Amino acid sequence: MNIINSHGPGFLYAVFTGILIVLVTSCEDPYWPELDNSYQNLLTVEGMITNGNGPFEVKLSNSTGFENAVYSPLPGCTVFILDENGNEYQLFESEIGNYRSVPGELIGEVGKAYKLRIRKPDGNTYESEFGTIPDPVGIDTVYAQVEYGSNGSFPFDIPGYQFYISSEESDGSDFNLRWLMEQTWEYDVDFLIYYFYNGSLHDFPDPDSLKTCWKTESVPSVFVAGTHELSQPLIENYPLHYIQFDNRIFSKKYSLLVRQLTISDAALEFWEDVKEQNTEGGSLYTHLPYQIRGNVHNIKDNTEPVLGYFHTAGIDSLRIFVNRPPPIVPMYYSNCMLQQLDYEEYGMMFRTNDPREWPKYVTTGPGGARAVPNTYCIDCRTGGGKTEKPAFWED
Repeated sequence: MNIINSHGPGFLYAVFTGILIVLVTSCEDPYWPELDNSYQNLLTVEGMITNGNGPFEVKLSNSTGFENAVYSPLPGCTVFILDENGNEYQLFESEIGNYRSVPGELIGEVGKAYKLRIRKPDGNTYESEFGTIPDPVGIDTVYAQVEYGSNGSFPFDIPGYQFYISSEESDGSDFNLRWLMEQTWEYDVDFLIYYFYNGSLHDFPDPDSLKTCWKTESVPSVFVAGTHELSQPLIENYPLHYIQFDNRIFSKKYSLLVRQLTISDAALEFWEDVKEQNTEGGSLYTHLPYQIRGNVHNIKDNTEPVLGYFHTAGIDSLRIFVNRPPPIVPMYYSNCMLQQLDYEEYGMMFRTNDPREWPKYVTTGPGGARAVPNTYCIDCRTGGGKTEKPAFWED
């Protein structure tokens, strides 16, 4: 399977912003560094080429100040991927700050070396080092297991799914892996829609059309491992993310797409540094985020900090589906209940002449009494999902 970076825009910037947040909010006496302009307008690079047909994508952005941490995509760049034979493949801006290769033009080959070249609108040129695409290591299994953990909202441990992954064994050579994950889940709201109001009251033609949604998002944490210190070249039962049952993510069905990247020693070291500085507050007092140098540099000024990494990686992928846990396992998400105010809102609705509040969705309670509940209880899109079932979804 071919891949572009599966994380949403600004993933690396969010990671480095997280490092700063830990740095200034540690439970120890905080150290407030003199940030001034040190973190502003740093080039941030997210991208890769893997074995396969592409298209391949590179995301470019500018870092912004810590006090105004926003994703700032960088448009107007000229971006190329070069191979070891001198061939150049241009990536074109598919959306602001996202540069994509022409489908079918660039094919990543195992054993072949590639590098990235970027020319910014200000004339500065940046390049990565050449990196060779290694043989991909296959995924053996991905599974979820019910485990209990603490939660600040409850005075006792509650259950959740802990995900684990095992790789296939290599041909005897050590390897390094990074895992990128995209999760999708199906969920329902609690009420059907029988009427809607947009200045006048109408029957709602399909009462359950906004009842079920699917939501997709990336798993943002950093997951990397290597086999150099293991007795055999095999990763077994490596813990991935953990999600507790205090929300609707596992209320119906859940799917996880895992992309397993086989990466270089240098890439492993980069991501281990990012992971360490994002989770261990103590070391942050002596290691500032811009010291995590990737493999991209300004060709005329190697001292300029550049955030991010351009990967040349082998890839394997696997999608799994996970059902709601068995009834014996308790779920702790809340359900909507019709309140007196919801029934009163139905009457108040006819006094509203502001189109910005339309449409209003109406359900019925016991005896057919009409009520207007909170939108998140009756329109699943309010939770960020879409009503269109994904093409890969299994019923």
